[in-house]
Amino acid sequence: MKGQVISADFVVAFFIFLAIVLGLFLSWNGATDTIGQIYSRNAMQRAGGLAADSLVRSPGEPDDWTAASVTALGLADDAPNVLNADKVSRMLNVPYETSRNMLRMPTDFSLEINRTSGAAFTVNNTQAVYGTQPFANATNIVVVRRLVVMGGIPGVLTMKVWA
Repeated sequence: MKGQVISADFVVAFFIFLAIVLGLFLSWNGATDTIGQIYSRNAMQRAGGLAADSLVRSPGEPDDWTAASVTALGLADDAPNVLNADKVSRMLNVPYETSRNMLRMPTDFSLEINRTSGAAFTVNNTQAVYGTQPFANATNIVVVRRLVVMGGIPGVLTMKVWA
């Protein structure tokens, strides 16, 4: 028909166009959310790995540090991955925020040192557990493990990082 401003074909084409644009918009938002989660998880994995490596490979600064004098945390004895039980005990007395800053952790973390059998290492009758545990609603939890030896007994240092 001549003279009609909006035809039925135009209305149908317009709604199809809107559906396509809406579909693209929703897909784009989903993709950017996924990319953001992957980036966040990779950053936590990197931070946890660097912190765990620093703890098991370095004796810390100064070499005979205490909770009051520490400038760089490290649990290693004379060799990498060989932990000094006294330093593990001392770390349990370092304030959480202090250690988090020294380890350059962007998010919260927890640290456990267990025997390879799964039993907990104890130092001075205290279980070698440090930090805060993940919240029940934590969306991203990264676990980093390093093989260690403490007191001649093989074990595993487990660091959990979450956001």
